[in-house]
Amino acid sequence: MKLGRLSHDGTGAVNVLVVVLIIILMVSASTVAIILYDTDQIGGSSGGVRTVVEGDVIDVNYIGQYDIGGQLYVFDTSLWNVASNDGLYLKTPEFTLRGNESAYKPLQFTVGTGTVISGFDTGVIGMRINETKVLTIPPDEGYGDLDPTKLHAIDMTVQVDLFQNMSFTEFHEKYDITPEEGLTISDPFYGWSVLVWEVNADANRTMVMNSPDLQDLYPVYGDPEAESPTGWYVEVSDINAETITVTHLLSAVDSGLVKGEDDDGNTFIVEDIDPSAGTMTFNFNRGVVGKTLVFTVTLVSIQE
Repeated sequence: MKLGRLSHDGTGAVNVLVVVLIIILMVSASTVAIILYDTDQIGGSSGGVRTVVEGDVIDVNYIGQYDIGGQLYVFDTSLWNVASNDGLYLKTPEFTLRGNESAYKPLQFTVGTGTVISGFDTGVIGMRINETKVLTIPPDEGYGDLDPTKLHAIDMTVQVDLFQNMSFTEFHEKYDITPEEGLTISDPFYGWSVLVWEVNADANRTMVMNSPDLQDLYPVYGDPEAESPTGWYVEVSDINAETITVTHLLSAVDSGLVKGEDDDGNTFIVEDIDPSAGTMTFNFNRGVVGKTLVFTVTLVSIQE
């Protein structure tokens, strides 16, 4: 009887001990869960991993692109392998190579201070180190809407007078030389030959004859053969007794891809080329203005 009671009491004690251990484990697990939950709620972390919040100084690599004719073109990047590779990464007309590889490094900025466009500023919040994220940024969060006063439409085919009359002052302003009958000079815009046909000092009048070659090509609005090309070619498509017909050699596929420069050194992009309507538009806004931008961003570091 005593042995049996001892055995029964021992079993009861073991049962009590097991219950106590279970309670301890449950409390410990709850404590761990609470700690983990609280860690997730700390600003700048996700699952215990540091993430970007406003006020952080961060370094990012980026590729900035926008759409031209259904394809993305790079307008800026922090990566040398992107900047230097035109085969894999098509470039917008405004893209400029910044020297050599040493000029390319991650962009550093303080999040939430407005030092970058708003869509970029808010888009990096919550990112983790080494995470890559694609940001699609509309114009109102990028560089704003187009200024319509900076859009100028011109005809693709123009008529130039074969003979032109001008005063001595007008002649000097255009050709930067004193008129002399029989002198051959160059047209400052088209580059073709111009003959000083007649000089009348009493009437303060000079007559010149434009002398291009039929079907020859002449560069306009820059140098299409330069290392960083601007401008394009026109063709002299007809010459008669009164006029010269000049045709701009651009097509619809060139829309948004050609950069020009006017006489004052202002650059523009040729957009909305419509040969069927015979018009094209010069856009003197920056290329990124009015565009939906696509940034591929990789977080390199968060400064502690």
